[in-house]
Amino acid sequence: MPSSGGVVTIKATGSTGLPSAGRVAVSATATVTDSGAAALAAVTALATTVASLKTLITTLTNLVLKIQKKVKA
Repeated sequence: MPSSGGVVTIKATGSTGLPSAGRVAVSATATVTDSGAAALAAVTALATTVASLKTLITTLTNLVLKIQKKVKA
């Protein structure tokens, strides 16, 4: 994280246990300013976004695995 302000980007890709076509890449970006309060707000918002994205990735991974099981059956 930048200590004097800047842009923070977090990227994640779906489980490596999935085929490439089933993986989803997501990213979240936040601009951090020099102000301590503004930086804290930005990091808090980013953490909330990342938590939401993690939930979505998990849900999507579970759905893809469920579809794979049905296709194999």
